[in-house]
Amino acid sequence: MYLDILVGIIIVFSLFYGLRNGLFVEFLAIFGLIVNFIIAKKYTPVVIEFLGLSKDKDRYFVTYIVTFWAVYILLGIVIHLVRNVLKNQSKGIITRILGGAIGIAKGILLSVLILLIYNYSTDMFTKLKKYSKGSYANEIFLEVVPNIEKYVPEVFQDKIKELKNLELVNRYVNKLF
Repeated sequence: MYLDILVGIIIVFSLFYGLRNGLFVEFLAIFGLIVNFIIAKKYTPVVIEFLGLSKDKDRYFVTYIVTFWAVYILLGIVIHLVRNVLKNQSKGIITRILGGAIGIAKGILLSVLILLIYNYSTDMFTKLKKYSKGSYANEIFLEVVPNIEKYVPEVFQDKIKELKNLELVNRYVNKLF
């Protein structure tokens, strides 16, 4: 339930942010977010080698998240500069509505990232599991995630498969009793 609230807040804020910024800025933001996923996946091993870290799952996970957020911040600065340049241009209602739609898509992508981090972190911090009890967002995430597995680092893929199998077992056990 708590995960559902968090995902809902992220999507609603992304909608309002998209309505405020309009189509062009939100298109750049979502394009930047997709590029960010690709850059983080590609350069995480490079960062690990550069820093001389061991390649175990936990270090890869932390390095991936740090790389992702570093690139996200850099792209955010660029988008902020573009927004300042476009600030004086008037935005029509259609541009704002399309910006809101793209904002929702961006919110969904950010929610997917948060759910990835959450589901991976539940092994390390078992107390987090209580926040996913009865979460529809996490159920939908576990159903949809096989479609995006090729874009997700291998470390996360193993955890996702494990969670999906556990979810299927829980469903069948619940149906039996």
